[in-house]
Amino acid sequence: MRNSNPIENTGIIIRRNDGAFLGSCFIFRYPSVVLSAHHVVRDHKPDQLAVILPGSRAANTSFHVTGINAHPSGDLAVVSIDPPDERQITWPAYQLFDDRGYGVDVTTYGYPEHMVNGAAVPMPRLFKGYAQRFFEHTSHLGYKYYAAELNFSCPGGLSGSHIFNTQHRGRLYGVVTENIETSTELDSILEVNEEGQEHKESFHKIINYGLALWLPACAKWLDEIVPPVSAEEIHRRSKNQHLWKAEEQD
Repeated sequence: MRNSNPIENTGIIIRRNDGAFLGSCFIFRYPSVVLSAHHVVRDHKPDQLAVILPGSRAANTSFHVTGINAHPSGDLAVVSIDPPDERQITWPAYQLFDDRGYGVDVTTYGYPEHMVNGAAVPMPRLFKGYAQRFFEHTSHLGYKYYAAELNFSCPGGLSGSHIFNTQHRGRLYGVVTENIETSTELDSILEVNEEGQEHKESFHKIINYGLALWLPACAKWLDEIVPPVSAEEIHRRSKNQHLWKAEEQD
């Protein structure tokens, strides 16, 4: 059985008519299903969107979006696509693990925006860190969900990528959703004298922390929309993976 490879199973969502990059996504449980942050696909109809898997063996193919199921309150969407061939991807993340704890090591791989000649293009990047806080979050877009705060920032375009355990890629935790800002204590004071009048300006350093929707908190809803993978299906996939590996070695 092949190991789960986040590089091959992470994709980008684009608008079909102009190729505009909207955000990241990843294959979940079945080749025909990807998860993303809902705000990535918000205000779009399925037939307006497509998914590309740039790090996979299907990198030159775009997969049409056939359906979107939005979580009732959280920034989460289940996106159905025309499925890639199973040989073109690796073992999808299919189980949720509630390893909730301060300092749990996490990794995410996705496609944050990178400016090239004034245009934003998706750039593959990997981020590693840990979860430093868990709380009920209400976002500026009106979403409400249980969130994990990360010790690193999540640039635009990384939204929709998956958070997983650094040592065990198959342990899926969450979906990147946004950044929140906080400021340090007073960093400096500038005193200005203008026409005999004095006033002070204070400066604070702004810190950005990434947020991820904690998927175990949405497990019941997810299981209804995307049924868990059966033991028979896992056996079939595992058998095929062994066969394909043997064929590749011949």
